[in-house]
Amino acid sequence: MIWLVGLALISLLLAWAGAPYVPTHKADIKKLFDRLPDSIGTNEQKTFLDCGAGDGRLVRAAAQHGFKAVGYELNPIVFLVGWWYCRGIPNTRMRYGLWQQADLKKCSVVYMFGSKSNLARLVAKRPTGLIISYGFAPAKETDMEILENQQPFWFFKLNQDIVD
Repeated sequence: MIWLVGLALISLLLAWAGAPYVPTHKADIKKLFDRLPDSIGTNEQKTFLDCGAGDGRLVRAAAQHGFKAVGYELNPIVFLVGWWYCRGIPNTRMRYGLWQQADLKKCSVVYMFGSKSNLARLVAKRPTGLIISYGFAPAKETDMEILENQQPFWFFKLNQDIVD
């Protein structure tokens, strides 16, 4: 019983410290994958990273669209839900922890529902692929090229001449 209280307190703390669980609507998922360029990655290297994957719905959708999809989730309860839904689906993986653990240079697409401060942390990691922000515009002073603003999504890439 005491471990349930501890788990609940940890979950509340993580929910308070990070982004809340806000699932992406099915219509928005369809819109996102309809807007993705066909030229993203080769079949062997077509990777999709969801920073804050929640229940894994975007991870599953990315796998259905030919990506090797990985989702990171920090909330232990939401992570378990996402892991459960992704189990047995080829090319999906849910990881418990911070998305900062991922090698972003190997990702064709990096997806984030996060504030401008989280986007700034993402930019600092220097991903080379397409970055998609759900609901939040990137900071204007960042060194990126906005490819498309198709609400609620922002599609952008870092300027290639400064990427390591």
